[in-house]
Amino acid sequence: EISVALLPSRYQKEAERILKVLDLVEQNLKLIEKEIQEALKKNKAYVQTIMSMPGIGMITSLAIKANSISHSLWVLWRL
Repeated sequence: EISVALLPSRYQKEAERILKVLDLVEQNLKLIEKEIQEALKKNKAYVQTIMSMPGIGMITSLAIKANSISHSLWVLWRL
């Protein structure tokens, strides 16, 4: 990259390694976003209801959904 080439030579290899790691993180985030979109499709009505609340986005709504499922399982386990 041009920006790496502008660094002193002693920092260039480390900068390239860091950029590769950041690329991997970005790829993983894209995969996670796809999984979130699929989860949204499976729970569309519930998630849309939760997302209609101010300040609640897709990640928070899915976290609420996941928490309600785990709570339901815990209640069943306690019976």
